[in-house]
Amino acid sequence: MKYPIICIISGAISFVLTSSVAVAAVPTVGGIVANLNQDGKTYPGTMCLPSQGAKVVNNTTGVLYNNSNSPQIWTCPIVRDVMKGQRNGITTAVVKGIDRHPFQNITCTLKSMKFHGGRVIQKTDNSADGNIAFQGLKSFPNGYYVLRCKVPGKFRNRRSGIRVYRINEKL
Repeated sequence: MKYPIICIISGAISFVLTSSVAVAAVPTVGGIVANLNQDGKTYPGTMCLPSQGAKVVNNTTGVLYNNSNSPQIWTCPIVRDVMKGQRNGITTAVVKGIDRHPFQNITCTLKSMKFHGGRVIQKTDNSADGNIAFQGLKSFPNGYYVLRCKVPGKFRNRRSGIRVYRINEKL
């Protein structure tokens, strides 16, 4: 059987020729070898679901803004690929927000839930600059994750919002 030989040049992958020997290639990002022990996913802020009746504005870059004068709670979906329970099911999670309110912070809670309800493990963080990070969250077998963020309302017509969020799941 012929296998493609993969040549990596500056992070780009090219198929150049074939060989009878299988060769494993490691994907790179900017010349740095990717961590093969985790599955990372990056989502635009527009994936978040505002509470019912919320006033929001999204733009063509994927940012979701709170367009009301009051804080809103948004639920941001997370796709889970590894269904076994693990001590650090989510190795890291990052929310990149835009916080333009001087007296209120973006606050996010990351939860690990059991499939049939019941026990919940959660971590909460907030930040005046909108950048929120989580480390190590246990996962339950066949459970799911929930990311909920409270986004401040407008201040002097300046809107706060969520630009992007990233979840790294342990394989």
